[in-house]
Amino acid sequence: MSSGLTIAFVCQGKDHSTITNHKKFGNKYWDDAQNNKSKIGYYFAFYFQKKYVYIHKIINILQPSERPIEMDWTSNKQILCLSKQLHAFTWSEWINGIGLGAPFTPNYRQTSTSSWSCFELQNHKKYHTFNFNNFKNTIIDTETATAPATMNAKIILYESKKEAIEFDIDDEEEIKIIAEICRKKREKELRKRNAILDRELNDIDRQIIRLQAEKIRLETEKDANENGGTNEVLIKLSS
Repeated sequence: MSSGLTIAFVCQGKDHSTITNHKKFGNKYWDDAQNNKSKIGYYFAFYFQKKYVYIHKIINILQPSERPIEMDWTSNKQILCLSKQLHAFTWSEWINGIGLGAPFTPNYRQTSTSSWSCFELQNHKKYHTFNFNNFKNTIIDTETATAPATMNAKIILYESKKEAIEFDIDDEEEIKIIAEICRKKREKELRKRNAILDRELNDIDRQIIRLQAEKIRLETEKDANENGGTNEVLIKLSS
């Protein structure tokens, strides 16, 4: 599945069409830009009036001829079908935290919907500081934690390379089984991470012990030098 990010904007004006449209169908659909390259699997972010960032996922793409009835106007742009909202950040949380360095931050003016592949984000001279992999892993954590145990739920299963595989499940008992697998895999990852942290802490403790020993050696040498220097002066004075 493709990995990338599409960003759309809900403007600050109270009567702007983006506000009306977001209220009407923004939880399910949005127009792509004319020459955009959004793909199924991309994450989709609404920059909402520089107040919030709402994260969805592109789960399907429709052609202009397939325009849903809710989008009651004519357009030759492809329509992005969105998942339920996966996460919401305040603008401050986004620009100072997980979205640090992301496109159109920390400030932007009204602009058209734009998209980038994972490769483009990581290699762009302006956006390469945006930790897209950290963003993906955070959103995956949210998806897993909030996955409902209902019919046709999408359960996220962690693999060793932290790539998410989505399963469409029709049986509630299967959902519980897969959810338990997800939980155990996540716990295993956390144990591995804690083991790494323990090793790093042990290394630091050993370094502290070495430094303390070195400090004692230097202090001892300094004291010896000071005592020896005093005796040498007394010898010279008495001669």
